[in-house]
Amino acid sequence: MSFFSPKLISLLPTEAKPDPKWSSLLSEAEETAFLLNRRQVTHAESEWKLLVLFVPLDRQCLCNEQVSVLVREVDAALQVLHSKLEKAIISVALLDTQSNTGHLRLRRTCLCPAVQSTAELRLTTAIYSHVLLESLEHHLVEKKWYNNREDFTVQLQRVPLSDFILSWDGGASDEKLESETYKLVLQLWENLVMGTELPCENLNPSNTPPTSVHALRPADIQVVAALGDSITAGNGVGSSPYNLLDVTTQYRGLSWCVGGDQNLSTVTTLPNILREFNPALTGFSVDKGKEETSQAFLNQAVAGATSVDMLKQAQALVSRMKNDSRIDFHSDWKVITLFIGGNDLCDSCKNSLYYSAENFVKRVQEALDYLHSEVPRAVVNLVEPIHIIPLRGMHQDSSLNCPTWMVRILCPCTILPKNGSKALQDLDDLNRAYQRGLVDLVESGRYDTHSNFTVVLQPLLRDLTLPYTDGRPDRSFFSPDCFHLSQKAHTLMARGLWNNMLEPLGNKTYSQDFTAGLSVKCPSENSPFIQTYENSNYTYKGPAPTPPPISTGLGAKSQNYFQLNTEYKGVSWSIGGDTALETTTTLPNILRKFNPSVQGFSTGQGLFAKKGFNMAVSKAKVSDLSAQVSALIEALKSSQVPRVLVNVVTVPEMDRLRRIQKNSLPCMLIPSEKCPCFMLPEDNSVELTEIKLINLHYQTVTEQLISGGRYDGREDFAVVLQPYLQSTVVPLSKEGNPDLSYFTVDCLHLSERAHAEMAIALWNNMLEPVGKKQIFNNFTHDRTKIQCPSEAHPFIYTKMNSIPDYSTTPSPDITPQPIQPTQLTPCPFTVPVWVPAVFGVIGLLLGWGITWLFLWGRIKKMKTAKEPKETESELKGTSL
Repeated sequence: MSFFSPKLISLLPTEAKPDPKWSSLLSEAEETAFLLNRRQVTHAESEWKLLVLFVPLDRQCLCNEQVSVLVREVDAALQVLHSKLEKAIISVALLDTQSNTGHLRLRRTCLCPAVQSTAELRLTTAIYSHVLLESLEHHLVEKKWYNNREDFTVQLQRVPLSDFILSWDGGASDEKLESETYKLVLQLWENLVMGTELPCENLNPSNTPPTSVHALRPADIQVVAALGDSITAGNGVGSSPYNLLDVTTQYRGLSWCVGGDQNLSTVTTLPNILREFNPALTGFSVDKGKEETSQAFLNQAVAGATSVDMLKQAQALVSRMKNDSRIDFHSDWKVITLFIGGNDLCDSCKNSLYYSAENFVKRVQEALDYLHSEVPRAVVNLVEPIHIIPLRGMHQDSSLNCPTWMVRILCPCTILPKNGSKALQDLDDLNRAYQRGLVDLVESGRYDTHSNFTVVLQPLLRDLTLPYTDGRPDRSFFSPDCFHLSQKAHTLMARGLWNNMLEPLGNKTYSQDFTAGLSVKCPSENSPFIQTYENSNYTYKGPAPTPPPISTGLGAKSQNYFQLNTEYKGVSWSIGGDTALETTTTLPNILRKFNPSVQGFSTGQGLFAKKGFNMAVSKAKVSDLSAQVSALIEALKSSQVPRVLVNVVTVPEMDRLRRIQKNSLPCMLIPSEKCPCFMLPEDNSVELTEIKLINLHYQTVTEQLISGGRYDGREDFAVVLQPYLQSTVVPLSKEGNPDLSYFTVDCLHLSERAHAEMAIALWNNMLEPVGKKQIFNNFTHDRTKIQCPSEAHPFIYTKMNSIPDYSTTPSPDITPQPIQPTQLTPCPFTVPVWVPAVFGVIGLLLGWGITWLFLWGRIKKMKTAKEPKETESELKGTSL
């Protein structure tokens, strides 16, 4: 302590006298008060005092009666100190002396029966130490007058001290004595101090309120908030060591990233650190309570929450911020911490699909997307999921007496796997996948579209070292269930998060060894800001490479695995424009037969490809369509083309594709993770039934959207649903097996042959009236099935020019029958201006594009020797 206060003076009462009255806590308290007041004749009102009141535990004299005696002695001593001292902090600590000298038995008459065995002694010590702690804590709560003054307080150390020194009988070496002395002092210091000394000199805000998140100083932050699970909710943070029931209590005021109890000198949390820079900070939680209480304020973490709950928590948080008079929602700078993933990992072995890394990242993304769109002036601390494997160590040492049976219920997927098992390796792999997924999410740059919002990944818990003491895991870092974290751990997590916030991107601390301690950092003159990608001079790596959608023609003409990453944009079914229809069947090449001036199609392959108006983006989802449409509109404006017809292709019926994986040996080897929600469930399972219902619902709501009249009423704009994939048919060979010639060598992407079939099916749907469109695909070897406009119906069909009969064509048997080629009358090429000049915009058929990629991701291109050979033009070209 003299390191922090060089003028520190230590005073001790005189040594205990043989008379028992001089060895009581009461007499020592009276003597201590006398010595301190005599010392402070001139400084009585200016000097703060710290007193440690040791309550001795005699292992051979512990029972209910003795506990009552000790509580009364402590109370008497505290009354003396309270009445005679000012500016005093009294810390009450239990001292387990492991006495074998009889020293303590001189102090009092033992009221307890003799203990006969070592095992019984160990049991009674553990039980009554806990009872004594609980009794003292309850007593201190009842005696509120202990803390009714600004210059006097009493705190109870919740971890007993173990003192080899007082029980030393002279038989140990000097080295052993010195080592044990150091351990005792260190333990006392750790129990005593949960606060933090902040050595920072410059605590000032910016000269004017910053307008950029990249120029935000700690003192500029006015609001703190948090989302998460029971760790952030504060479950068990303030619980005494063996009070298992108290773990249900949410000590939100002690929560590492959002608690605001007391101040930094006694409680280390991120808000208490920030309050050293800005005392007017708000948003932090105090005291105890659940998320809906006023004490929680902007701590909206919910015990037991998983990633799926993050969006709901984000919505609740935004609602509170918008409706609280203490917050200027649009002007105040905010720090929001999101920490989730532990409970997902705990339950991951129960449903690997539901808790997959992809779903975890998707759910976190939904919450971040919402914050990004709703909250101005905010920095989001996205804390990586904790590396959960080391925590198993708390439940592998029986001497810790941890309630492992309960944690097996709370977190079975972490506790139950055996060391070295595949289940444990799967858990570790998933844990790392969660962490990498969040890295990729932030590295995509999707949350850095404007200067008043950013998401910063904080990796402080990526690699965690379980704290040990005396060769065993240190239970003092954990709450009574040995699963949640104690205030000691929350203290170090708060320091770690603060340090991460001041460390530049690319150079953040990503491992924690709590036994080594952790000091706090300060903003520097050269780097006074909360670190972001911009003020760190950091360049995002961009999203991880993922397979482009079908519209890019990825691997369509590949002949081997080395060509799979080549994008053959010119043969893409809906937007490609390579060569001519006689050799390459695509929608633009069909349209060019009617209007050679059609624009917008993509051509070429690889680095030399030209995308035209093909705005498809790798791994796109519905949420990404808005950005693609914006990009397309900008491109269309520059080309001065205002008239648009939009084809929306129905989401395919996907469950029939499961037979490909079962019946096609090459495809059985392809990882099911490419489309796990359809490929992994068992036949007739609840999961499969649910996903099939979702598939059907997608088709239904899409049809309702298009047919509801929302897009009617304009002469220069129409949206038409093309349903040829509504009842998806698996193309089969003559032997009745899936025909793998429609797919590339990776059993995932469509071959050029399939692209040709897709183009013909789309074209034919366009020439069929609304309500009479074919709702199944007919992938066969017949190249004469392409339809032509008629004199009676020369138009591309829309809702307005269709026959008002909305019956649909029934789906045929799924096994294609051999079709005898017939020669159609060539289509007249004198169709007038009904073909828009930029019909290449059809390439933006993202209504089904990414789903089709997953749908057909089970088949490998493999031409059977028994099929009759066909020429390249028969497979890829079309006669119109």
